[in-house]
Amino acid sequence: MNKINMKLPKIILTFLILVFVFFATAQETVVLRTDRDIYISGEPVWLKIDCIKSGSTNKSELSQVAYLEVINGKNTPVVQLKFALENGSADTKFELPDTLSTGIFRIRAYTKWMRNYNADLFFTKDIVVMNPFSKKPFPAAENIFRDDTVIFYGENGRIPAHCQTKILARSFNKTGNPISTSGTILSPGGDSIASIQTDKNGFGAVLIQTEQPGRYTFQAGSNSLKTITAFEANENAYALQLSNETGNSLQFKLHSTTPNEFHTPEWKLDILSSTGELLNSYRFVDQKIPVVNVEKKELLKGYLNALLIHPSGEVVASRFFVKDAETVESRFEVNTDKQNYTGRSQVVLQIKNQGQLKDVSVSVLKDCLLAAKSNKNSPTVFNSPLNELTKYASENLTVNDLLIAYSPIQKILADSDNKLYLPERKGEIISGRILDIETQEPIKNEAFMLSFVGHHPTIDISETDEAGQFYFEANGFGEQEMVIQPFLQDSLSARYKVNLDLPFSAKYSSRPLTPLYMEREKLAQLNQAIINMQISVLYDKVNPWPAQELQQAEPVSFYGSPGSSTVLDNYIEMPTMEEIFRELVPQAHLVKKADEFSFSISEGEVNSREINSFCMVDGVPVANQNDLLKVNAAKVERIDVESRDVFVHQYQIGKVMNLVTKAGDMAAFDFDKNLFRQSYTMYTPVYKFNSPDYSQDSLKHTRIPDFRNVLYWNPEVRFNENNTVEIRFFTSDEAATYTIVLEGINSEGLIERQTFPLSVSDVAAAQ
Repeated sequence: MNKINMKLPKIILTFLILVFVFFATAQETVVLRTDRDIYISGEPVWLKIDCIKSGSTNKSELSQVAYLEVINGKNTPVVQLKFALENGSADTKFELPDTLSTGIFRIRAYTKWMRNYNADLFFTKDIVVMNPFSKKPFPAAENIFRDDTVIFYGENGRIPAHCQTKILARSFNKTGNPISTSGTILSPGGDSIASIQTDKNGFGAVLIQTEQPGRYTFQAGSNSLKTITAFEANENAYALQLSNETGNSLQFKLHSTTPNEFHTPEWKLDILSSTGELLNSYRFVDQKIPVVNVEKKELLKGYLNALLIHPSGEVVASRFFVKDAETVESRFEVNTDKQNYTGRSQVVLQIKNQGQLKDVSVSVLKDCLLAAKSNKNSPTVFNSPLNELTKYASENLTVNDLLIAYSPIQKILADSDNKLYLPERKGEIISGRILDIETQEPIKNEAFMLSFVGHHPTIDISETDEAGQFYFEANGFGEQEMVIQPFLQDSLSARYKVNLDLPFSAKYSSRPLTPLYMEREKLAQLNQAIINMQISVLYDKVNPWPAQELQQAEPVSFYGSPGSSTVLDNYIEMPTMEEIFRELVPQAHLVKKADEFSFSISEGEVNSREINSFCMVDGVPVANQNDLLKVNAAKVERIDVESRDVFVHQYQIGKVMNLVTKAGDMAAFDFDKNLFRQSYTMYTPVYKFNSPDYSQDSLKHTRIPDFRNVLYWNPEVRFNENNTVEIRFFTSDEAATYTIVLEGINSEGLIERQTFPLSVSDVAAAQ
């Protein structure tokens, strides 16, 4: 085989990669919506994934593959999936394992390019999973805390001594509901330094002066709360105080236990977007109290990170903030054709997209399946709509005060693992290293082929670098068998092993999952939801409206449409492959040398006698072509021949013959055991949500029970030019309270959610 060397010098290639890393519009993010927040183990999760340019609604052009994992509290993945992005989006479903225990699980989604950045920047959504067969299907619902309590947060997490800083308080009763309370903050010596009052939502903030290090306490103004530890003031700590929010600028003050150290220009304040994009960098002025004024016009909307950078490069203080807090306003207007509905009746929704959100999804579900009560740890601010916090803001409590409870990102790039993750612009990048099986040394600068067993052959070729690293590109759905083998070397003498890189990230968020507590008032509804799920499973096989798997377009063979394709069923049966090749495949000529056959493929019926054919069985290249004659002829479906020279990248394959068996699994061929062959999971199949249609009486009165927990799911609502749409679906057999959930992406790339009630009564009550 001939090979054309078109490689760039490695130093130039390395330089181009570094330039790309630095200058690429690298900040993309994945936005994920699901049909609900609470699931029963074994149920499907319907989802929509959008890959967008950070801080916008524009689809990213960097990545065509998204990765999703469901992770338990020990950072162990229980589900790992890949999705092919079409026009930057994917919507389908996956099944939660029925072995999952009851608890909170984290869904995280990212692209391979995003793996160059801190895992805290991956999109995450925490869901509740209930397993009715667990010993404890429901966690204790009565009490979250032993007593009524208050939790305190400092502006930067670690509160410094000898400086001024703002403290946020959150007060709860024993069951975890917010309560209003008041009290006094006492110094380590017992002196009163500040009074604080929390509102009906449990929030309160106060500016304090920590005169000394040590334990500060909170003494409640009533007997319902005891004196408790509020926070610890530390030596050698820093505070980044947002001291002024009015006007056209924001003022950041820097405080430290040793303020003289700020008298140097090496200190700086970096402002980052919530997705890690550096927006601006500021130097502190040499003065007694360092101050930085940031013009609001220089900032984006949404959640921003302020990072105080030590001259050594270490982040020593940080906080979330917003330049302006949006007021709560209705993003959607929803009107129903009725006030109340009965079982198996049609619902007509008129929806107006007043906020002009993009990529809007609609879910209609039992209201008990929305988010459960939070626990004592603060949820992450990521992926939360900005206007959610404005619900709790007041004249004395700003959104920036509330953001003190959230820990911002302090590290943008991922911990170094000496790898650059390239954007997957055309398909999944399958990478790894190839080593000599005896010496364990990397096999350098050798071309290897990737192929998959199946009816439609795909070939990719990659040359290993000095470390034996390779990069293939592939597209496919479901479970497939991959084969990696040398491009030129006779496979019988190939002594190599392949170490595949993990397709999923092994880095995890610094934000731990939290214990699950369920509201007692939801338990009866959740029990009914479990019964509904079990009924649905029993009747799943006779369900006339199952989820529909969308058929993917047949993959195109790497050589395109073959010049000729001989389908053996169109001819009389021949007992041996030798007869088939000689009688039925005129362009494939057998050439015998030293009692071994090989193939020469001619462009016409005249044999050129050039032995340069590239032979395959079920899409896998075969080095010893004599073995093709040993295949059981009765198991062969067709023989494709492409008599033109075929190229893969810069590599000349030559003329191609592919023997395709009826099973397409290479079982009819004695596979070379020296070759690397392994099962590999490609993209998740695409499914479409199906809703029952009871418009005909014969269907409406069917005796198959309908106890759906989710009545309707539409991941991509299409609005007309007036930003309105009409949606129709049918209710189930259950009289219950449902919730219409509308979610979309705002102009800053953040998800916004709005909910509306929907009531379904039984027939007797409705009459």
